[in-house]
Amino acid sequence: MKKSMWKRVAALVMAGAMMFSIAACGGNVEAPEFEENTSLSITVSSHASWPHRDDWKLWQYMSEETGVTLNLTSIPVDDYFTKVNLMMSAPETLPDLLHITQKKMVDDNANQGSILPFEDYEDIMPNYVAYMESMPEANRENLLAQRRTADGKIYNAPATGTEIVSNVRAWLYRKDIFEKHDLKVPETYDEVYEVAKQLKALYPNSYPVCFRMGFTGIRNMGAQWKPYQSFDIYYDFENKKFSYGSFEDTTRDMVAWLAKMVKEGLCPPDIIDISTKGWEELMMSDRGFITLDYIVRLDHFNLLMAEANPEYELAFMAPPAGNDLGLHKMTNCTVDASGYAVCNTGKEKNIENAFKLIDWMYTDEAVELLSWGKEGETFFVNENGRRQFILNTADDTAKGLYGIGAFGLYQRMDPEAFAASYTEEQVAAAKEAAQYQEPYVNPMWWLSFTDEESDRRSDIDLELGSYSQEWIGKFISGQEPIEKWDEFVEGGKAFAVDEYIEIYETAYNRVTK
Repeated sequence: MKKSMWKRVAALVMAGAMMFSIAACGGNVEAPEFEENTSLSITVSSHASWPHRDDWKLWQYMSEETGVTLNLTSIPVDDYFTKVNLMMSAPETLPDLLHITQKKMVDDNANQGSILPFEDYEDIMPNYVAYMESMPEANRENLLAQRRTADGKIYNAPATGTEIVSNVRAWLYRKDIFEKHDLKVPETYDEVYEVAKQLKALYPNSYPVCFRMGFTGIRNMGAQWKPYQSFDIYYDFENKKFSYGSFEDTTRDMVAWLAKMVKEGLCPPDIIDISTKGWEELMMSDRGFITLDYIVRLDHFNLLMAEANPEYELAFMAPPAGNDLGLHKMTNCTVDASGYAVCNTGKEKNIENAFKLIDWMYTDEAVELLSWGKEGETFFVNENGRRQFILNTADDTAKGLYGIGAFGLYQRMDPEAFAASYTEEQVAAAKEAAQYQEPYVNPMWWLSFTDEESDRRSDIDLELGSYSQEWIGKFISGQEPIEKWDEFVEGGKAFAVDEYIEIYETAYNRVTK
């Protein structure tokens, strides 16, 4: 079976699925101007899959267009949180601009005054303000609510345009294996169980259903059993309240299903803590056939396996319904916490210039430049009239070569350019997956807390989370029978669940009411 997995094109735009797009622009108000010899220091994280490079074209274009000299420092992703916190504790080491990818990093540094609120500098950020005001009110409020800290202010620039694939989770299956054996793609968890038994008979050494990050997988199963459900804290948007899912009957049903799968050898015995490497080995060796992971894993596996096994094809699978409610839904995880923050260096001129540089990134010219680069240098227009990135080999990406979509090089991005970094098949799958996503992201991923709330929440979570995860892990592995579920629930009453929920409700009401 021949597949066009190597073709990287400027692909489809998911107009219906994307909340924010290049079309939702306020137009330029006034491009910021910088004095001659303006220089700003910038710290960004470096991802192992696309290591930071100072010589990326986009850094060059940004400096040329604004006239600002950019002094860049990069820190590996795995060390970023720790090293940034150390840096923030010594004001003399603060950069002018810090690119942040985690909401907790925003909250921690906002609470201690290391970064500055955008509201205090909106008078010198007309393009940022105009872009935000150009959005439909409901979309804007949803975006900003996810950004607000405990004081109700915004401390890092909202990133838009990456929603097409960023953090999207989906059910995936080995389409080639299913077609080879004329197997029906399952539509319910009962059917997943039945087809897994068929696959186990065909491939005795396999674990037909496998996923990594066990509790993340369980969290992402919840939407197929109950609206917005998660095994831990979640907000039920239908009933307008927070719940703690570990002790719910819904979680019991999911855990019982997984325990049965493990007992019969249909899931790996170590599914709760299987390593990414171990999971990848299953998925690449005809030993794993159905999984639950990021949608971008389609390109990851299909491109990786194209030469070794040309028939290999991982494809999107509609979420199976877990019970009689018939919920073919996926947990929405598309919140993007990334964006620039301006550090409180005490150097007012640098602070103003840093906010002005962020404002420039919201202009139409910056969106074009940082999304696509320059024609003839980073992209060309193909015979179909679509822009296509210039790549030297099949393994190259626009992100790795030029910095397209890399940390620190986007704020308001053209979704079409973001999509063009992936194959046609990947984008089509993302478009299909979007139809099944729940409308809202669980606030647990973006809520901000006061220092007092954060300390108390952490104390409760440490004990409550450890207790529930230990029991759930034992149920799934078979160390404890599911018949002890009531005992597990009874033991949970010893923890401050109600207080834990109240902390979340207070924080949520603070930014939404």
